[in-house]
Amino acid sequence: MTLDVLKSEALKLKRAELFEFTKFLIDAIKVKEGGGSNVSDTELSPEWKEEIQRRWKEIESGEAELFTLDQIQAELNKEFGFDITVSQ
Repeated sequence: MTLDVLKSEALKLKRAELFEFTKFLIDAIKVKEGGGSNVSDTELSPEWKEEIQRRWKEIESGEAELFTLDQIQAELNKEFGFDITVSQ
């Protein structure tokens, strides 16, 4: 299976499946880097999972105010008087 096929198939997953697949990939990277067999040390508590879901719903519903990187950089420059450049 090529990377392009894998990416295409991943886009067909439901959101919960995509999150699970993403966690799998992060675990796989940690294992390859010698960081252990899993990332159980980064498991989220039920409260954090609930908070993430709440915030995600705000984003999807349009309630949350989102900002671009350029907007954040401009605000930091205006507020603190220095330019922060983040390479993309």
